[in-house]
Amino acid sequence: MDNVYTYADMHCDTLLRAIGEGSESIVSGNGMQSFEHQIEAKQILQFYAIFFPSWQTYKEGMPAWRKEPISDDEFYNTLRDVLKAETDRHSDKIRMAYS
Repeated sequence: MDNVYTYADMHCDTLLRAIGEGSESIVSGNGMQSFEHQIEAKQILQFYAIFFPSWQTYKEGMPAWRKEPISDDEFYNTLRDVLKAETDRHSDKIRMAYS
């Protein structure tokens, strides 16, 4: 596995990929990070960043069904909700820290 950060990672594209590839990409996807990568690397901390790409970047990277622009609030809320739902669904392996 490439680009594995053993202790902590503060930069990843995982949440952005969830818009295009679906929420399962957070669990086992091929982005810079996933829950499976974290477990395999015995990683203790991951900051999941929410990037706000330009409309052109967003449009080029999204599947055909996601070509319409969404507001920044909807974009943020969608990614936040995906992370929360997948963390809850896999709570036997990973937990959120809120402070």
